[in-house]
Amino acid sequence: MTAAFDASIAKRISMLRTILIMLVVLLHIGTPGLGQLDYGNPYELIRFFFQDELGRLSVPTLTAISGYLLFSSKLDLAPATLRCTSCMTCSSWY
Repeated sequence: MTAAFDASIAKRISMLRTILIMLVVLLHIGTPGLGQLDYGNPYELIRFFFQDELGRLSVPTLTAISGYLLFSSKLDLAPATLRCTSCMTCSSWY
């Protein structure tokens, strides 16, 4: 793979992760149950679809992306390096 191809994939993954994270946040805002929806109001149905259905789909998609990034970087073959990388990432938050 070329560097331009890798940069293109990284940009797409970053954009997709941002959208998926926003959907997870919408999922945690909370939606009424299906029995409590006003089916005559199309706004409520659209909101329910985005908040509940797409939000729930985003969680396994984020997990799959994380697995892809982990295994493509070959860090699963070096657990000590993976642990060190994880510690550096967490310590950079503070």
